[in-house]
Amino acid sequence: MSVAKRLILLVCTSLIALAILGWVALDTAGRLDGRLNEINESVMPSVIGTDGAAAQLFESRSLVLTHILVTDTTRKAAVMASIQEARKSFLDKVGRQRPLDDQDRALLQEANTQVSRYFALVDQALALSNDGKNEAAREMILSHGAQIKAMMQAVNNLLAYEASLTGKVAQASAADYHNSIILLLGVIGLAAAFSIVMGVMTYRRVEGPLVAVERLVEEVESELDFTRRVPVTGKDEISAMAAAFNRLLDRMQQSLSDITKHASEVSDAAAQMATAAQQVSVSSSQQSDAAASMAATVEEMTVSVTHVADRAGETNQLAVRSGQVATEGAEVIGHTVEDINGIAQVVRSAAEHIDLLDQDSAKVNTVVAVIREVADQTNLLALNAAIEAARAGEAGRGFAVVADEVRKLAERTASSTQEIASTIGSMQTSAKSAAEGMRAAVDQVESGVARTAQASDSIREISQVSQDTEARVGEISEAIREQSVASTSIAQQVERIAQMTEENSAAAAATADTARHLDELAGAMRQVVGQYRV
Repeated sequence: MSVAKRLILLVCTSLIALAILGWVALDTAGRLDGRLNEINESVMPSVIGTDGAAAQLFESRSLVLTHILVTDTTRKAAVMASIQEARKSFLDKVGRQRPLDDQDRALLQEANTQVSRYFALVDQALALSNDGKNEAAREMILSHGAQIKAMMQAVNNLLAYEASLTGKVAQASAADYHNSIILLLGVIGLAAAFSIVMGVMTYRRVEGPLVAVERLVEEVESELDFTRRVPVTGKDEISAMAAAFNRLLDRMQQSLSDITKHASEVSDAAAQMATAAQQVSVSSSQQSDAAASMAATVEEMTVSVTHVADRAGETNQLAVRSGQVATEGAEVIGHTVEDINGIAQVVRSAAEHIDLLDQDSAKVNTVVAVIREVADQTNLLALNAAIEAARAGEAGRGFAVVADEVRKLAERTASSTQEIASTIGSMQTSAKSAAEGMRAAVDQVESGVARTAQASDSIREISQVSQDTEARVGEISEAIREQSVASTSIAQQVERIAQMTEENSAAAAATADTARHLDELAGAMRQVVGQYRV
């Protein structure tokens, strides 16, 4: 039985006992009230009425004797009136009497019978007394002494019985009170005994498990031993509490075991992370150095490309000037006729040099194409380097590969730049030779005005070739300027890569510090959890 049911049963028993006690008290009070009502409303009025009737009867008897003894007529009449009044009062009192029980009814009937006989005797005696026969009347009364005595005995019996009824009612009331006291004491005793038994049983049932739980809690608190359990021996609330406490210990034991296991795993993972972070930091430092070196190389390449662009611009100016001079020569040769053959020879020489210049321009175009290809690949490799740098870790090796490719492309760009410089030098030499030839042609033209027509056509062709050369050199100059811009952008991107690599190195170092701190925390956690027995 559960503790709650025991307590409910104990309370219900107390309530039932109180209800029984109340019912007994109310029943006893009702009985006593009934007895008192019976005495006040039935017995006492009957006793008082009977006693009053007896008093009237005794008074009537005394008056009868007085009537017999008195000789005065007036006195007799007065006594007679008193006798009639006493008789009437007696009959009224007797008529109002209500029998209390069968015996009282029988005694009352017997008393009425004896009184009726007495009244008949009295009437006869009074008649004799009224006739002046007082002595005869007295003799009649005296002769019927037994009858009068029987009448008085019947009345006394009635009075005695009715008086005894009062005692019986009092005795019954006392008996009811005594029985009520016994019943109340019995109910109180039973309720107290049951309450004591249930209280002791409940106390034993509650006190034992609670003490066991208290001891176990103290042992767990002092020894940090989560392997102990409270014995569960019943199915009441205390046993349910003990079972719940055992389940709590199970959960805590499992949780502490998991914490110990996870702390070890965290410590191992932190150590691995610290090692990996250290490797990443070293790789990032190496990448940073490589990126810095690559940035310096790209910057040098940018300077070289810029220098080539400047030289290409100067070459373009020279080509423009060459065209102008050719035009002027055409105008001058127009005035020269005589030295046209010499001019033709000089023009042929100039044409050869210009052909060479054209071939060199073709080479420059090839070199420019190579430079453009290198610039495109350099941009792609720079993008790959940025992606590989963001990944860190294993990405460091990939970045090294990208850096090597960028270095190779830089070498190819440098080689192409040298070829451009050589080509531009050849073009300058050819331009100089052409200029010298043109000056010689001018000298010849001055002496051959007459032959200017044919020379003029040749010079116009030379001017056209010079314009074409100017256009080609302009394209080369524009391409070199674009290459310079691209090289500058590459240098900036490589610089950003170097900065990001340095940031990665710092982050890797911070990660390594955090991993070491995490390892220390995991070790402290293992020490704390190691104090518990699970």
